[in-house]
Order: sequence, then C-alpha cells, then structure tokens
Amino acid sequence: MDGQKPTMTFYDIASGPPIHPYAPNPWKARYALNFTKTSYSTTWVPLPDVAATRKKLNVPAVRKHADGTDFDTLPVLTPPLTKHGRRSSPLTPSPSTAPSTRTSTPSLASTAAPNSQAPTCHSTPPPPPPRKPPWRGA
Repeated sequence: MDGQKPTMTFYDIASGPPIHPYAPNPWKARYALNFTKTSYSTTWVPLPDVAATRKKLNVPAVRKHADGTDFDTLPVLTPPLTKHGRRSSPLTPSPSTAPSTRTSTPSLASTAAPNSQAPTCHSTPPPPPPRKPPWRGA
C-alpha cells in the first residue's frame, strides 16, 4: 500500500439491475463521504443478504422491529486495511454507545392526556382530510 491512500469500504444496499444506490440513509452517508473527499470503495449487498453481511462484519443491529427482533440495515463503513491486512472494528456505533437524543426530552407517554395511548415509532399518521376541488363552490 505504499504511495496509495487507504480506502474504507462502504456497504450499500444493491438495487437493480443495473445496480445503483436508492435507499436514503446510505445516500446521506455517501454524500458526506463525497463532500469530504474521503477515499472509499463500495460493496453492493443484495437486500436479502444484509443481515448475513452485518453478522460477517460483526456489526450488531442498532434498531429493533416493533416485535423486538433485530432490524439489520445498511450503510456500514469499515475502516481501511492495516499494514498487516486486517481491519479494525467497523465504524458503526453499537447500541450501548450510540448517542441518545431522547434523554433530555420528556417522553410522549408522560405528556399525553390520561387514558390516551402515546403513538409508537412504527405507527403511521392519519391521512389528511379530503379537500374540495377548486372548481366547486363553497
């Protein structure tokens, strides 16, 4: 690797064919890497293989489904190879070290009215009310 800049490996969800990026979270990470002119290579991972790829890289899930099962997703960014041909751990926070933004704000359950149920992260908002077409009178 003399004279070459070390390259990180960026794991992205493959669409296709033809293969191109389409998921929003990997796009945000890719934009940041490109903006900072960071050297990286992309490894395309088919959607059914995401969980196996994360396990192979020893990257635990940082989110859970509503039923408590792991939610494996990408992107994952691995550091460059060392001079001995090994990588240090992937650059993804573990659940115990991931920063929490909710500690300083009250929970929805504590601010909700009595006997009301707080919305969950996986609920969808209600649809907007129907609008009258502009060509109809009031």
